[in-house]
Amino acid sequence: KKAAKANQMKSVGIMAKDLVRMQKHQEKFTGLIANLRAVNLQMTSMSSTTVMTEAMKKCTRSMMIMNKRMNMPQLQQIMKEFEKQSEMLGMKEEMFGDAIEDAMDDEEDEEETEKIVSQVLDEIGISFNEGLVDAPGKKAEQETKVKTTSTPLSRTVSTSCDLRVGW
Repeated sequence: KKAAKANQMKSVGIMAKDLVRMQKHQEKFTGLIANLRAVNLQMTSMSSTTVMTEAMKKCTRSMMIMNKRMNMPQLQQIMKEFEKQSEMLGMKEEMFGDAIEDAMDDEEDEEETEKIVSQVLDEIGISFNEGLVDAPGKKAEQETKVKTTSTPLSRTVSTSCDLRVGW
């Protein structure tokens, strides 16, 4: 700007040419950096491919060695024996569990259970001694017995039970 104000046109032209040359060199330098980064990326990719190939070689070798050392008939025999022993253990566990359950089961529990069941059945108007109704005449007799001995709530339940028995 100073040279243009001072009316020095030759020096302005030379400076303009230098400026254009510098801009072109910057563009070339930027392109060179992009190319170097692309080459670096390709080299990294090739390196990882090489490492992967080596790992696959080693894995293949170890698999071949394992296949040579593995005896399939023996392995099948071992698996059959394992299955047999596992089944035997399961049966023993079941028998042991049943034995413990039988030892822990008291007659008092059974008697208490029967007592509670009979109380519930008495509340709804059913007893084991009455049995199932087979004939319509017996059904009517049973209904009159239940009506005379039942409370209002249990009467409703007992008649619905009698209806089911008649089905």
